[in-house]
Amino acid sequence: FAIPIGSKSSAIKNSKEDSSEEPSSSTTSEESGTKSKTSLVGGLGVNRYFIQHTFSREVIGGDGSLPDSKFSGNDFGITGMLGISNQISEKIVLTAFTQYNSGAYNHRVYSEEVTGAYDVKNISLKGFEFGLSLGYKLGK
Repeated sequence: FAIPIGSKSSAIKNSKEDSSEEPSSSTTSEESGTKSKTSLVGGLGVNRYFIQHTFSREVIGGDGSLPDSKFSGNDFGITGMLGISNQISEKIVLTAFTQYNSGAYNHRVYSEEVTGAYDVKNISLKGFEFGLSLGYKLGK
């Protein structure tokens, strides 16, 4: 959803009072545009988290080295978003937002000693995120 919270300020004033200009050059608030540039935006969505990677750690001159470990996991979560969107130009929109993720995913940690064996760990993704988004409008 988007709720307008401001209006575009018009630099062109109504010139009906100026007798030196023709009546056709006057500008009303409808002609100059009172379309909102800034909106309060929000929404709900579903995320899918898909993770697959490998890592290792090598310590030189001491203990603590780890062999390659494979990680993979995926799951769904629900997210809610709230932010402020400002149309910078006709085609570009800047949005500052925060969103809350309510999901988690099951993460498989594969054993290097036993082929195919793994432990499953549940990784929580609950919490807030903050961000900026720059968008480009493809159509009018």
